[in-house]
Amino acid sequence: MNMSEAQRETLHNIRKKHLNVLAEGVRMVTESGAEPAATAGVLVDGFPAWEADKAYAQNEAFRYGGMVGFARQALTSSSVYPPFSTGTESLYGVRPAPDADGIYPYVYNMAVVPEMLVRSGGAVYKCRQAANPLLYPPESVPALFEPI
Repeated sequence: MNMSEAQRETLHNIRKKHLNVLAEGVRMVTESGAEPAATAGVLVDGFPAWEADKAYAQNEAFRYGGMVGFARQALTSSSVYPPFSTGTESLYGVRPAPDADGIYPYVYNMAVVPEMLVRSGGAVYKCRQAANPLLYPPESVPALFEPI
């Protein structure tokens, strides 16, 4: 497909705006010092990659495995215990990125908020009540989710 100069300029401006919004969202998460919101996964591309042997402050966010992660406590990371591996639930939290339809995949140890859509086992569920961390798939906690 051949694009005109005007179309290229429009696309460039859209990308630039997207990057500005992404940078502002990441800045707000970073400067707040608070735990990233359950929906912070939408900003995954704006966070720095996780590094082994790095000192992380409590709630400091990073990108790992296509998701936003954060240190639940101040720690020095280790390649022996990467984020989201078994036994690291008290060290790292996870915020998955949604798909193109705005539906988040269920990921052990994620957070959910009311109205958030979560996909698990091929079905989609709507969150009724916040949970952080979510340690069971939506189909196992009907008090928190309703199938849609």
